[in-house]
Amino acid sequence: MCSSDLACADAGKHVFCEKPIATDLPETIEAINACKIADVKLMTALQRRFDPNFARVREAITNNEIGSPIVAKLCSRDPAPPPFSYVEGSGGIFKDMAVHDLDMSRFLMGEEPEAILAYGACMIDKEIEKLPGAEAYDTASVIIKYPGGKHAFIDVCRQAPYGYDQRAEVLGTKGMIQTDNMYPNTARVYTNSFTGNADMPYDFFMSRYKEAYIRESEAFCKALVNDEPSPCSGEDGLFALIMAIAAEKSAAEGRWVQFSEIPETVVCTDPLNCQIDFAGADAEAEGSEDAEGSEKSSNGFFGWGKKKGKDKKSAFGQAASQLID
Repeated sequence: MCSSDLACADAGKHVFCEKPIATDLPETIEAINACKIADVKLMTALQRRFDPNFARVREAITNNEIGSPIVAKLCSRDPAPPPFSYVEGSGGIFKDMAVHDLDMSRFLMGEEPEAILAYGACMIDKEIEKLPGAEAYDTASVIIKYPGGKHAFIDVCRQAPYGYDQRAEVLGTKGMIQTDNMYPNTARVYTNSFTGNADMPYDFFMSRYKEAYIRESEAFCKALVNDEPSPCSGEDGLFALIMAIAAEKSAAEGRWVQFSEIPETVVCTDPLNCQIDFAGADAEAEGSEDAEGSEKSSNGFFGWGKKKGKDKKSAFGQAASQLID
């Protein structure tokens, strides 16, 4: 995806990019910077932000209808697992699927998260167990820490036989708001053996998020016509990727991962040339003196050092420091 973004930016074309912008941080940063250098807009297609149901939850929070958020719960379950050919090379369940929920938790909480604990397993399609990393998971659960003790719970699974399951709930200091699944109609059946919806929920994302896709496309066009900032920016895509990478790291290592751990290992020699400093990352993980030496030699994440004054304690401050204003 990054190569397409770079080509569009080089041609002076505005970019509306499917998530993820790229599956690693260096290419994502390069794509965002390329668009900034070319002075073109970059919008990340995290369409759930434009869904009327999730938007109403966000509205209830921003309007203080339910008070200050305490706990958010997000659920995403697909009707059936995708084919092996799709999962292989997808980046895994956190980057490919849960990234929407990770982004939504940040969108609803309105703050930058601090740490994450994730667990993944293969419960449905045993064929994918041979794939590397999070590509071997078809089921995962996540807890995210936010400032002040706020937290979010996320569960995702690639199979829900009863239909496409997409729900959200936020508990606040004054109340709660939650969304239900979307159905093709409101008809309900009442018999001596069954009471409930006449039909199952929408069968997949194209039907479930039809209105969201329209609204996000309209929002992008509005930004172009009125020369406004992209309503879901490249930075939003970058931060969602950081969360997904941290989730995969947590699941692999069985521990809480601070989001600040993720961008520390990226070195950019200039805005369009970034890479992972594996030597520095390994040294840092071992807690050796080499980590300090590596930071001195490469300037750590701030390889080209344009904005070292930004908040380096925040993962998102670290990442933003490598982006051109």
